[in-house]
Amino acid sequence: ALFPASPKAAAAPGPAEPAAEWRGSGAVLVADDEQTIREVTAHMLRALGFTALTAANGREALEAFRAHQGEIACVILDLTMPELSGEETFRELRLLDPAVRVIITSGYNEQEVTQHFAGKGLAGFMQKPYQMAVLRATLREALKA
Repeated sequence: ALFPASPKAAAAPGPAEPAAEWRGSGAVLVADDEQTIREVTAHMLRALGFTALTAANGREALEAFRAHQGEIACVILDLTMPELSGEETFRELRLLDPAVRVIITSGYNEQEVTQHFAGKGLAGFMQKPYQMAVLRATLREALKA
């Protein structure tokens, strides 16, 4: 049997907040020794509604975190950096704030990286290079209450 066409467009019931329109707030600290990655990520974060703070290495990241601790919603941390590695910086951040939300980024795959952080409260992982959609989805997941 054929049914008459409805004048209304069919719309699937979706979530109240479509993923592609999700926006964040607060500051996100990006620690990466590659300037291009810091700049591109900071640009994407601003497009998502965040304030972007950047650090070129783990020591700078810890200084920035101490200076802005009350406003930082999340830290995006490169695994391999000079001075303090991502792993060492992660440990130090957890000492400053045990509830800090940290997303690790790396050119290595997720399994190789996340085994080092098993049970340590990692908020997320992004394999480099990552796109806006991945950044948005990872932050959205990491910042769930």
